[in-house]
Amino acid sequence: ISLSKFFPEVMEDYRFPEFNSKDAIQTWLTSLEAYINEPAVNKCVRQISYLATTITEDNKIAWLLKAISFLDLTTLNNDDTTTTVEQLCENAATPIKDLPFQWDKPLHTAAVCVYPSKIKDARNTLKRLKKTNIIKIASGKKRNISFDLVGVTILSNIFFASVAAGFPSGLFPLETRIQEVRLAIEYGAHEIDVVIDRSLVLNHQWMMLFQELLSIRALCPKNKERTVRLKVIISSGELFNLKDVYKASMVALFAGADFIKTSTGKDLVNATLQAGIVMCRAIKEFQRLAGIKTGFKPAGGIKTAQDALEWMVLVKEELGNDWLTNDRFRIGASSLLENISNEIMKTYENKPISRSLEDFENQISEGDNDEGDSKDKKDEEDDKDDADNKEDVEDKDKGKNKDKNKKSNWV
Repeated sequence: ISLSKFFPEVMEDYRFPEFNSKDAIQTWLTSLEAYINEPAVNKCVRQISYLATTITEDNKIAWLLKAISFLDLTTLNNDDTTTTVEQLCENAATPIKDLPFQWDKPLHTAAVCVYPSKIKDARNTLKRLKKTNIIKIASGKKRNISFDLVGVTILSNIFFASVAAGFPSGLFPLETRIQEVRLAIEYGAHEIDVVIDRSLVLNHQWMMLFQELLSIRALCPKNKERTVRLKVIISSGELFNLKDVYKASMVALFAGADFIKTSTGKDLVNATLQAGIVMCRAIKEFQRLAGIKTGFKPAGGIKTAQDALEWMVLVKEELGNDWLTNDRFRIGASSLLENISNEIMKTYENKPISRSLEDFENQISEGDNDEGDSKDKKDEEDDKDDADNKEDVEDKDKGKNKDKNKKSNWV
């Protein structure tokens, strides 16, 4: 008996485990476990941070241009106005206005993310920008460069994302949260970022969390006429531990989330690489169980170009090249775009591009290297070596020296 018999909201193409009753579902949800070696996770974080620093200046420009295509450019301030949203959309449509080299392909962010009441403003602005042909090809005298950037959508497909379901607390009655999601979809949102009721995770009420997310998922159409993506915000920084982060991620994925997202951006602790690793492992496990590739979105506190590079490296290392597309990877940020733009200009001035960006793109998207295959083996060895956090910290400098001798061929 499939899960969809009890919860018809679940999409038919999901290959869930089989259950005999709702009690069996409850037992299964309760039994979800994660055994997390935190010293090993911390060692993975150090490796990711190191790899992000070893990207050459030539390649760095391509990585940062690619990062722009992953952005959910966001404004979620208490004083947002129509003018604020208009400026947001203009920045999303023309993220870098004065490139020092010629660019003959559309370059813009994946989406703009606003409150439900501002979706219409976003739609009207992007419609106007498209009609007035504000998108111009950047040009310059120094270089003549062009390449196809994987994951970049055409202007008409800059998605409208909206937070909903009692954002950012998630503590409103379920009826009002559902109504807010329904309204956001009616207003034209392509994507809905909903936040969970964290108390359900803290009290380990997994079945209730599962049912609430199923109710929300049922509102999001997924057919030929229209598809609305559901992003579920775990708020990892407000949960007790990484085990709960993993279990909440798995419940969200089995309830039909298209993306799992780290934070609201308004949490006391926002996106961390540790939580990102655990959530990516949940995505891998869900793929193994259900046969479906789902997306990942870090958000909150990601402000610098180096932050963006670290998250891109994490996704490449943990999930692989198939996730380096904005269909499966997003970065939620409000101030990151300006920093990326400044870093691109600074890097170019320090070291003018010496070869085509197409070569860089191929470099980024090359198949997994030997180091990637050996990474899991290395993690297994780390699990044995790390008796506790203290030993892990003492090995830090030694581990860094070893990493320097094993530089990845994709940086």
